[in-house]
Amino acid sequence: MPAGTFRGDVFGLGDPGQSCPGSLEAAYEEFRLRLDDGRQLVLPTDRIKLSRGGFDGLHIIVEGQAETGENLYISLQDELLLDHLSHLGPAGLRETARQLQQQGRSTRTWATLSLTVFLALLALAGFGLWLGFGWLVERAVGMVPPSVEKSLGQIVVEAVASDKKKLTQGPAFEAAMKIWNRLLPAVPAGHPYTLQLHVIDDPMVNALAAPGGQIILFTGLMKEVASAEELAGILAHELQHVLKKHPLKGIMQKAGLAVVLGTLFGDAGALTVVIREYGGKLAELSYSRDQEREADRLAVELLVRANIDPTRFPEFFRRLQSKGGNLPAALAILSTHPGHEEREQALQAQFRLLPATTYEPIGIDWAGLKAALTGAEQGR
Repeated sequence: MPAGTFRGDVFGLGDPGQSCPGSLEAAYEEFRLRLDDGRQLVLPTDRIKLSRGGFDGLHIIVEGQAETGENLYISLQDELLLDHLSHLGPAGLRETARQLQQQGRSTRTWATLSLTVFLALLALAGFGLWLGFGWLVERAVGMVPPSVEKSLGQIVVEAVASDKKKLTQGPAFEAAMKIWNRLLPAVPAGHPYTLQLHVIDDPMVNALAAPGGQIILFTGLMKEVASAEELAGILAHELQHVLKKHPLKGIMQKAGLAVVLGTLFGDAGALTVVIREYGGKLAELSYSRDQEREADRLAVELLVRANIDPTRFPEFFRRLQSKGGNLPAALAILSTHPGHEEREQALQAQFRLLPATTYEPIGIDWAGLKAALTGAEQGR
């Protein structure tokens, strides 16, 4: 092929959807087209426009009107055309050719970078699946800033309490806050959260840990426990879920691989969408046996530091478990805290290692509180 001659596809010769292959000879004053079907056309250079196009943005597009009147569109892939025009082409096309050369280099750089990132994601996904999805979740949770986690937790609280009354005063609120304020000073320093307890007037028998330092307590649970110490144990347990980021890990596991990978690369937007959709169903989130054992063990340590009798904590679960199939559907706390017998054995072993001591009672008339809660419920 002579110097300055380049292969391409020519459109505009009849059927707008059909092209004809041919050769373009780029001379100084005119471009000469020799089509494979034998036709020859001439495009004066003062009628020619150069640009980039094609599916990848890297094709060189030559547009112009032939001397015989056809409006032609020629697609070429040979970068040597631009090199030729930038040095030997007419003055009006040289600068455009140089700009298109730079544009092509930038496009190829981004394409290479995108491919590299895509392959890295695939490799990371494969590596993560090889190690286990849980490993990826652990890494992703560590990438979520505390401020973002707090915002996610607030979304969850709003979703859970959207159709319920959030208490800010009254016997149930005051009792819950008295227990809470006994626990907080015993929480080890160094965590990034402002720990908050939200008391919700609702018959659900449960307490929930939400991301970012949020605990949700339902008055239905307060009616079922037999003492302030039992509730203190449950709240201490939920606090450990928060401090160990178990709620965020559980939500991410439900969200799936795409959200986890996005979070790993700094995009928490998809996670926020998932939490907005899933936040109201936090009561359905259950934890692994390892997470439950960890929360139990650390809860006992917290109760001891707070000078609260830790042996009262499992009495609530033991009592509910003994009711067996007679449990009402509202007792959601058992469905989200499975494996009671195994946990009971581990707790008893931990209790046996504790030194003999006398703990300070929390000092709440729990029977009177339950009567007040029952009366308030009947009065609604």
